[in-house]
Amino acid sequence: MKIISKKEILQDQLQKTLISNIKSPIPILNNLFFEAKDGYLTTIGTDMNISIKYKQKIDIEKDGSILLPGRKLTEIINNLEDEIIIDVDNLKTKISSKGSIFHLMGIPPEEFPSFPKIKWDIEFKILSNILLEMIRMVIFSASQDETLIPFCGIYLELGNNKIKMVTSDKYRLSVILDNLEIKDSIS
Repeated sequence: MKIISKKEILQDQLQKTLISNIKSPIPILNNLFFEAKDGYLTTIGTDMNISIKYKQKIDIEKDGSILLPGRKLTEIINNLEDEIIIDVDNLKTKISSKGSIFHLMGIPPEEFPSFPKIKWDIEFKILSNILLEMIRMVIFSASQDETLIPFCGIYLELGNNKIKMVTSDKYRLSVILDNLEIKDSIS
């Protein structure tokens, strides 16, 4: 695998897929999965509860995949100049930029947990401006306290050609209901 990228693009990719600030008791989860293929760099991070996959266009000289330590790689990228080259030969990874060279040992990508396959049971159509307005109308009462994880998101319910969104921070409750077009059993 060999990629050439601007620093900001790699920083963005790492920031979006690095899951937690705490070292995992399962060492493999401290790594990020990288795959360069068909002009895109795909990065996956997981803590086995949450998995994040991010894909963006990038200059690729050679396709390939590897696991690299997320925190260490972020630290290296943050200290390099603008254009960065990541060159992987077997598991030896060379990260270079304007006179700076760093070496990391990667891990075979086969050892990383697979990204969960999502099977959608329902498909719906809604105008983006309506969806955004519904989110705006309920998001204010979602909890900002990360210790109250069940209250940090938006509950979404679909059925009977209706969409319902609900949020709560244990003190306030917001509910909104709207009509939409639903198609059942989509794979």
